[in-house]
Amino acid sequence: MSFSPRSRARAKISAALMTGAVSLSVFAASPASASATDPNCDSAQVTTTGTSWAYKICKMPDIDQRRTGLPLDGANYCVPTASLNLMFYLDKHGYPNLLSGNYDPTASDSVNYQEVTAKLSRMGGLVETNPTDGTNRSNTVDGVNELIESKGYEDDLELSFEDLDDEDNVSHRMIELTRGGRDLLNASVGWYNADGDRVGGHHVTVVGVEGDSAGHHKITFNDPANDNVLTTQSATLSSTYTLGSDNGDGAKIIGYGGSDVTARLEGVMVLTTAP
Repeated sequence: MSFSPRSRARAKISAALMTGAVSLSVFAASPASASATDPNCDSAQVTTTGTSWAYKICKMPDIDQRRTGLPLDGANYCVPTASLNLMFYLDKHGYPNLLSGNYDPTASDSVNYQEVTAKLSRMGGLVETNPTDGTNRSNTVDGVNELIESKGYEDDLELSFEDLDDEDNVSHRMIELTRGGRDLLNASVGWYNADGDRVGGHHVTVVGVEGDSAGHHKITFNDPANDNVLTTQSATLSSTYTLGSDNGDGAKIIGYGGSDVTARLEGVMVLTTAP
């Protein structure tokens, strides 16, 4: 498979934009809808008609970032957590031994939970997560690609960042980036105050996208910060939100972010698979 040079991927990234620098618990709001992952689905699917399009991926982990054993109980570990979601998924879907050991990221027993915590700690080191300030995008791309290379998959997998600000048809573009459901997406969310200033960010794992030619767009994701219990893994929960207008910073994620900030979909990390 032919990938673009890593330098080109890095050039698309604004390293100054930190993700995880503000604790999500301050901004959490009720989703438009939420449901557990369908236990009978084990694939990624893209469906299109002349006027609508949809993407869905099943069996994607929903690891909790908040846990004992991480600095500040993982308050700013959304990036390594969302990244680890993708690694666990790929490890079970065609890229074995991407992660060492055979552990269940959805289990709450001590052995599984502690091993996932250890993997989060190592991932945080790879992407250079700052316990207080979070993680920037260029370090995320470099760190995840370093892991991929160390496991011998440098010709099969690569992470890059795609801006979605000022994207006219955001749902269609995201589905396009999955290449028929073959590739994986983590979304970069920015928090903006009433003055339009960016005051923090967050990282979530995309498990669904919907849209139509009338301009309706929705995103479904697994949120690493939707559980505050620090000693057990919560049940997988995928939340769906409507995407609204884009003011140049990204489409508004309606109902997500709370009363004092606006959540905007700034872009996606795209984990490209071969072929």
